Amino acid sequence: MRKSSARTRNSLPINQSVFIAVLLSCLFFFSACCLPGCALPAQVVVKLFSAKTSSRTSSKINTLDAITVRAPFVVLSPQSIILERGVYRLDAKDGSVQLVKSEGGQGQAVVRGRFLTIAPLGKYLHVEKGDRCRDLTGPLTARWKDGVSLTARLPLVDYLAAVVGSECPPGFEPEALKALSVLVQNRLFFEQGQEGGITDDTNVMAYLGAQYARPECLAAVKKTLGYKLMEDKKLLFPYFHSTCGGKLSTISVFDGKTKNGSVANPLHCPYCKSSPFCKVHKEVISLTECKEIFSFVPLQIMQTDSSRRPLRVKAASANREFELTGYELWLKLGQKLGWGFAPGLSYSFKSDGKGNLVFESLGAGHGVGLCQWGAQGQAAQGKTFSEILRYYYPHCRLVAPGRLK
Repeated sequence: MRKSSARTRNSLPINQSVFIAVLLSCLFFFSACCLPGCALPAQVVVKLFSAKTSSRTSSKINTLDAITVRAPFVVLSPQSIILERGVYRLDAKDGSVQLVKSEGGQGQAVVRGRFLTIAPLGKYLHVEKGDRCRDLTGPLTARWKDGVSLTARLPLVDYLAAVVGSECPPGFEPEALKALSVLVQNRLFFEQGQEGGITDDTNVMAYLGAQYARPECLAAVKKTLGYKLMEDKKLLFPYFHSTCGGKLSTISVFDGKTKNGSVANPLHCPYCKSSPFCKVHKEVISLTECKEIFSFVPLQIMQTDSSRRPLRVKAASANREFELTGYELWLKLGQKLGWGFAPGLSYSFKSDGKGNLVFESLGAGHGVGLCQWGAQGQAAQGKTFSEILRYYYPHCRLVAPGRLK
């Protein structure tokens, strides 16, 4: 039941609030029906703050961290109310979500419901969780599910531009950004049906908020909107990564299995030398810490692929020895120790004889598909985005909007 305090001095008359809410809903419906030249959805649903942070490398962040949103915004449901200024906190209580004024109040809920949907009235809706933030150009929905879960419904072009900007640092050449834009669109075709939305971390594609949709990224997306990369008569499921370090791998690195003659085409990528990750990175971890964090100790790399990325690794727990893939160990290192521990899947390790393991890694990411810094290097040499894509995917063809597959 809504408390009388829900009508604050900042709220507008209900008929005006309803009019604005209906107008916003109509605008989003219109965009969904009228986006030309692209079979992708006009809106993308994104799960916010999906990534877990490392307890070893940063302060702990979990689902109980305070989530705050900054007004102005309009509450679209469960009731229409406009809040013009201030910071508000999203809390979970008694199986519902409540919006609480964070400044100068007594913690009394402004509005409460099983879920809350709010939309920006200005350019962005600013959302913070712990030390992370997202600026949103579309509505935010908060639901109660063992705490507060957040999803944003974003216009397609805004989402694509923010992903390109989240994946690439400032200063990338326009043709490199265009190449990545095509791959992001391809990937979105495969990911758009995920239940509850697409995650915003690198498990799918990094989305760090509208603040990353730099003008050059937006321009790259608009110039490539609707392009597809086809493999035979099928849409390519694309892989891409930051820095290969000079050699590429195939998808065999994901399952640890390889076939005779199974090498990436091209195998060599000499274009990413300007990447800050194109050098050996070294980290040390004690065997004691390994046992505490992972409940096992890596012993030996049993097999690598032709680019020296680990395929099989032997490890030991308290009771047995076992094998895991090099990719599985790399994921565990990143999830538990932070992705800066071994930025690239091209890694090795050895004992220093003093109770420690010394890890060395080269590059950043898994090394499969397009190397983003390699694309940057090619663009700096005058290559077009279609030439860049042809280099990394030589058996694929680029299809322009409106062309038959």
